[in-house]
Amino acid sequence: MKKALAVFSFEYIGLWKSRAFLATTFILLGVVAITTSFPRISAIFSGEKGVPTAVLMADEALFDPIRNAVPEFSWDLGTDPSRAEALVSSGRCQIAVVYDGSDYTLYAMDYDFDAYTVVDKLNELFTLAKREALIGGMSASHAESVRKTLDTSVKGEIKTIGGGDAYGNYPVAYFMITFLYAAILMFGMLVINTVVSEKASRAMELLIVSANPSELMFGKVFAVACAGLTQLFVLIFATFLFTGVNITYWSEFSPSVVTQIGSSTLSFPLVGMFIMFFLLGFFNIAFINAALASTVSRAEDSNAVSTISLLIGVASFFAAIVAIRTVDSAWVKVLSYIPPFSAFLMITRLSMGAASYLEAFLSVLILAASVVGLGVLAAKIYRLGVTMYGQPFSIATIFKMLAGNKGGKDEAK
Repeated sequence: MKKALAVFSFEYIGLWKSRAFLATTFILLGVVAITTSFPRISAIFSGEKGVPTAVLMADEALFDPIRNAVPEFSWDLGTDPSRAEALVSSGRCQIAVVYDGSDYTLYAMDYDFDAYTVVDKLNELFTLAKREALIGGMSASHAESVRKTLDTSVKGEIKTIGGGDAYGNYPVAYFMITFLYAAILMFGMLVINTVVSEKASRAMELLIVSANPSELMFGKVFAVACAGLTQLFVLIFATFLFTGVNITYWSEFSPSVVTQIGSSTLSFPLVGMFIMFFLLGFFNIAFINAALASTVSRAEDSNAVSTISLLIGVASFFAAIVAIRTVDSAWVKVLSYIPPFSAFLMITRLSMGAASYLEAFLSVLILAASVVGLGVLAAKIYRLGVTMYGQPFSIATIFKMLAGNKGGKDEAK
């Protein structure tokens, strides 16, 4: 145990002293800062004051109601409807609205998603204007009676069954599985590179003299996990920090995204379950990577090893992406209990309100059991693989190696 802790300490400190690991951390911090500050940066380089312009081609009486109802734009009153399209395409205004007393046309660039946010308000305002125009020639009493009839409305309410909020938690589920996918693959590759580099430099021969291979493997895997978690904590803190600083700009840049995130419900039990699935999912992949990487001795052979974990990660990730839309289907329920898919699918079901915490806890137990089993198997492969040099990687070689080791033990008995 002491030797495993010594290996853990050596590997953890070594990772943070590594220029590559530090460079990756700073690059990711830069990406986080730029991404979360994009609306602020966009406003600086575009020279805009934060309020896009719009032109209304309609009766002057509609100008004030529209300007008050749609304050997201700075409105001007136009006089030539034929120039509406040219005004938008030339960049003189972001949108142009032409109303002929019967219908209206909204001109906007095809990539301008802000234009879609005002459609409902314009529909309501122009419907009201057309209604008033139709009843304008009626007597006062008749017009009032018609208004009361037309103003009758029905308000609907969505009542969800099951206690979940799938719509509100969609961003939470998407973030969790994307974060899990990126982190597991990134730090899983770190395990492969660490093992292969030590074998390629013959440092492994010196290490196994001071500690047995199992202690080396577990110390190495846990060191990478802790180093990765430290790095992720720094990145998450930076994300919240920069997002908080730029939240005003995000509210103006994409109000629908802010509203969607604000409606999400992130509870402490859900965060706790995510951490458990994250750690167990990582160790599942990490033990596989450490065991397979121990059987190769050249850096170029690491690509063959990483392909296996990459395929597992990609399959699990895309299954979870599809599961968001079909979260209550039978195949999703089954796979949410089968490692390694359960690390992705159960947290998706849980965050979308399609699974109970009891179901999630059962999935955690199954995943933990698979991690223990993989750890034992990986230790056996690692113990045999660290002394192998010059052989190309293949699954068949690993099976032969395990079978030969078993046969040797039987003969010894």
